[in-house]
Amino acid sequence: GINANAQIEKGSILLGGHVSYNTVKTDNTPNPQLDQKTKNASFAISVGKAFKENAFWGVALGYSSYSNNNLYSYIASNPYKQNNDVYNAGIFYRKYKSLGKDFSLFGEGGISYSYNKNKIKDSLHLYSSDQKTSGIGCYFTPGIAYKICKKLQLEILIPNIVYANYSVTKVNTINQPNPNQSSKTNSFSFSTSLSPSSSLGSLGVGFLFIL
Repeated sequence: GINANAQIEKGSILLGGHVSYNTVKTDNTPNPQLDQKTKNASFAISVGKAFKENAFWGVALGYSSYSNNNLYSYIASNPYKQNNDVYNAGIFYRKYKSLGKDFSLFGEGGISYSYNKNKIKDSLHLYSSDQKTSGIGCYFTPGIAYKICKKLQLEILIPNIVYANYSVTKVNTINQPNPNQSSKTNSFSFSTSLSPSSSLGSLGVGFLFIL
C-alpha cells in the first residue's frame, strides 16, 4: 500500500512492462518481386519486491524480434531475408524518496545481459551472414513519480542517464564462391545523458503498478 506521503510499504510488489507488435506490407503492383513485408514485436516485464520501505530488488526480462522478407528489394532477381532476435535479462535496485503528498523521486540501477542473433540470407542460398552478439551492461536511471491512485503511479524518467556495456560479436559469412569468413569483435561503450539537450531529448513516460 501507499500512504498519504507516497511511502511504499515493505512487502509491496512492483510490476511494469510493455507489449508491442506491428507489421507493414508494401505491394509493388508493377513489380511484385519488390513487395516488402516487415514485422516488429517486443515484450518486456519487470517485477520487484520491497525488502524495506521505498526500496526494491527486482528482475527484468525482455524479448524483441524484427523480420524483413525482402531486405534488398532493388536486387529483384535475388532478394534477401533478415531475421533479428534480441533477448534481455537483468536484476535491478530501485529506491524512492518522498517529496510529500503524491510525488516522489526515484533512482534505479541495474545489471543486464543481452543476446542478439541477426541472420541475413538470400533466396538462392549463395550468401548468408550469421551474427551473434552477447553483452553485459550496467545503468542508472533517475526519475519522478506521481501517485494516480493507491496501486498505480505515473513516472517520468531519463532512461540510462549513465550506461556502460561490454559485448562480444561473432560473425560467420558465406558468400559463394568465396571462402567462408569468420570474425570476432570485442567492444566497450560508455555513455551519459547529463547535458540539458540530451536529457530533454530522452525523457520517458510510463505507468507502474504497486501491489
